[in-house]
Amino acid sequence: MLHRTVSPLGRTCPPRLRIVALTFALAWTSACTSVPGIAVHAPDELAAPELASSGESAGLVRIPPAEAALSAGGVGNWVELPFDPATAPSLETEPASLDPNALSLDLLDREAIEADFQRNESLEVHGSIWFFFGKRFLSDTAFWSPVDEPTIGGFDVSYDFVKEFPLAFEFGFQYAKAEDEDPSSGVREQYETYEIYLGLRKSWDIDFFATHLYVGGGVSYSLADAELQDGTGGAHGYDDQVLGFYVHTGFYVPLGTYLVAGVDLRGLIAGKYQLGPNSAGADYLQASLLAGFAW
Repeated sequence: MLHRTVSPLGRTCPPRLRIVALTFALAWTSACTSVPGIAVHAPDELAAPELASSGESAGLVRIPPAEAALSAGGVGNWVELPFDPATAPSLETEPASLDPNALSLDLLDREAIEADFQRNESLEVHGSIWFFFGKRFLSDTAFWSPVDEPTIGGFDVSYDFVKEFPLAFEFGFQYAKAEDEDPSSGVREQYETYEIYLGLRKSWDIDFFATHLYVGGGVSYSLADAELQDGTGGAHGYDDQVLGFYVHTGFYVPLGTYLVAGVDLRGLIAGKYQLGPNSAGADYLQASLLAGFAW
């Protein structure tokens, strides 16, 4: 005689369904609990497969119990699977080496990168400001002697105001002074000039001590002031101005991040000063040492 069990929901549960449910529960319990004599657990790291030893069957690979339980359904038993060394991947692999020269142009377009670098470099703004001190040699020695070698000093500024323009603008100011006195006669001569200039400059960098070479030129405006004391208490003063063209060249080397030092050579071709009844040439050559900042 068959009996039916009443479920909490008020429905009857056939014995066949009870058997299926009990079987599922036992299977689930055996998978999730310990079996006497066998410890089932998930190791932190699975052991690596082993090739069959010489005494065992050739062409087999042994999988440790933990992996066997996962792959073959066994628990705690070694499982032997067919293994062909000719077609199977190596168990020991070397790390792949990366050759930058072998990268695809789709990933690394070197020409595009170099073009971008050159374009960005051409857009950089460079400039300098330095002070110089040196000696000038006037060409009209017949008039200027003995004050034909005045001492000079001044400053120079250059800057790339226009991007992608190969030349820099430069301007500056310099002052020159020379004086001489004859103790026996009391005659005293003094000569001063004030010069401003504006021009263009081209620069180059070379590898030798990171030397920076340059050459520049432009227009110049000079004002001369001459004073003469005749020894009897009389004094005569004259002044005049001229326009001319200058050219200079030189180099400087870095002494720090921005500090530089170097040498400047300059020449001027200009008209003549009219100083009283006499005319005096304004042409000169000069050499000076410079120090300042460049970026």
